[in-house]
Amino acid sequence: MRSRTYSFFLRVSGVASFLSWKPGWADDNMDLRYMSEDPSAPCPRAFEATGYEFRFVGVEARDQNEGFLRQEIIESIQEGRPELAYGPVGPPESTIITGYDEAGEVLIGWSFCRDIPGFNGGLEFEPSGQFRRALGQG
Repeated sequence: MRSRTYSFFLRVSGVASFLSWKPGWADDNMDLRYMSEDPSAPCPRAFEATGYEFRFVGVEARDQNEGFLRQEIIESIQEGRPELAYGPVGPPESTIITGYDEAGEVLIGWSFCRDIPGFNGGLEFEPSGQFRRALGQG
């Protein structure tokens, strides 16, 4: 089943069609938030297909109150739910926040961009290989 997971999520989220909508490489091919007028469009479909709840908290909330987002992450992790986040590491690619440290001042998780110079400045790493990112860095 593991070999089919990626194709399953490409299909149910609608991302598969987005990745082939124009020939060649373009910067907007990599950022799911440009897929439609609704930047969260692929996520609810993917979560619904797996039976999990989904809630999108937009960038406006971050700009208005970083403490609110920190508390949301802490509560989610304490309830055993990882968080998807844009921005802790790398370009506009989603990271998976699996933990926190120092009362939420440090995020712990996974990113496809963790080893790419220019996107990984200020990262430390857990023994598991997960990144550690202090808020306000990067």
